[in-house]
Amino acid sequence: AESKRIYFDEKKSASDEALGHAINIIHSLGMKVMLKPHVDLADEDARTNIIPGEEWFRNYKEFVLHYAQLAAAYNVELLCIGTELSNTTVSTWKEKWLDIIRSIRQIYKGALTYAANWDEYETVSFWNELDFIGMDAYFPLTKENNPPKGELAKAWTKHADVIEKWLKDNSLSQPVIFTEVGYDTIEGSNRQPWRVLPTLAEYKESQVEQANCLDSLLVVLSDRSWFKGIYWWNYFPREVWRPLDFTIKGKKAEQVLKKWYEKERSS
Repeated sequence: AESKRIYFDEKKSASDEALGHAINIIHSLGMKVMLKPHVDLADEDARTNIIPGEEWFRNYKEFVLHYAQLAAAYNVELLCIGTELSNTTVSTWKEKWLDIIRSIRQIYKGALTYAANWDEYETVSFWNELDFIGMDAYFPLTKENNPPKGELAKAWTKHADVIEKWLKDNSLSQPVIFTEVGYDTIEGSNRQPWRVLPTLAEYKESQVEQANCLDSLLVVLSDRSWFKGIYWWNYFPREVWRPLDFTIKGKKAEQVLKKWYEKERSS
C-alpha cells in the first residue's frame, strides 16, 4: 500500500496483445467494451488501502495513459480511469485527477467513468468531469442466509434511495452504472458480497441465493431512470466451472441475467 511503483507482472498482467485480441473478439460479436485497468498489490492487500503521493500519481498517470492509448487504438467505447482507489479520490487529490482526465481526453475520445468502491462513491471529488458514475456495488443486503427475495428487494430499495438522494443533493446528472457487482454461489453471499473467502470449502452452495440477489437488484434498479446497467463479476469466456465462486456460467443466475437481457433487447 505504501509503494509508489506500478509495474507490469508477466505472470499476472494481461499483455496489450491479449487485450487487443479480446477487444476485437468482443466487437466481432456485436458487443461494446469497457476497458477497466486494475492496480493490484503484490502482498494481496486491498487496493482501497493504497496511500497516494506526488510520485504515486506520476506513476499512475503514466500507467493509465498507456491504457487510454490502447482504448483509442482499439475503438473501445468506455474507459474506466481507476478502480477502488479510495484514498486517492478525495478532494485532497482532486487536481491530480483533473490533470489525468484532461490528459486522457487528449488521447481517447470515448466515454469515461471511474469505478468507486461501494463505500467510496460519496467522496469521489471529480464525478462532474466524467460521463458515467461508476460503482463497484458490493453493498451488504441482509444479515441472513438465503433470505426471501422480498427482503433482498427491500435492501436494494434502501440502497437505491440513498444513491438517488445523493445524486439529487449533489446535482449530478450523469447516469450510474455498476462497474462491478457479484455474489458467490454460497449461502450468505448477500451479507458481505465483497469478501474474498479464504476457503470456499467451508461454505454451502446456494445457486438460489446468488440468482435471487441478481434478480432483486434488477427488479429494483430497472425502475430508476438514472441507472444504466451492470457489469457482472465475473464471467469467464473459457470453460471454467467454479461451483461456489462468483461465476454464473451454467448456473441459475445465468438464466436470470439472460431473462433480463432478453427483456431489455425487446423493449
